[in-house]
Amino acid sequence: MTGGASGLGGAAVDMVVAAGGRVVVIDLNDEAGRAKEAGHRGAVRFVKGDVTVEGDVQRAIGIAAGELGGVHGLVNAAGIPAAERVLPKDGIQPLEHFERVIRVNLIGTFNAIRLAGAAMASNEANRAVNAASSSTPRPWRRSMDRSARPRTPPRKGASSP
Repeated sequence: MTGGASGLGGAAVDMVVAAGGRVVVIDLNDEAGRAKEAGHRGAVRFVKGDVTVEGDVQRAIGIAAGELGGVHGLVNAAGIPAAERVLPKDGIQPLEHFERVIRVNLIGTFNAIRLAGAAMASNEANRAVNAASSSTPRPWRRSMDRSARPRTPPRKGASSP
């Protein structure tokens, strides 16, 4: 379970364990990951790792295969928001910030799918679920002055405000 230390991923871990499953959690949040592991003694193993790093994901898969009876599913819940303005008051958003969002949310998801998929290839039944959520504000809506936005002319017959 990528991103399984807290949030949506943490809730998914709780559901899997409540249904009798066992889970390897890979997450960067060491404190929350260790707490999740401690809260589900024997059913959860925590691996501090980055989903964009092949070796970290392989380490989590190795623990699932070696200690928990194999890899029979994957839930991708790791993700980070792009919660900053494109045009903040002090300049433009650094491209590196958005590149990190793409690395985690897109490349990290693909990385986990391909590596877990290889580990599950010989299973009769296996599943992968990609989940995303955001509880952050959407500053991009306010990132440009309204007068700078392109205007769409009203449709024929539509009334204008």
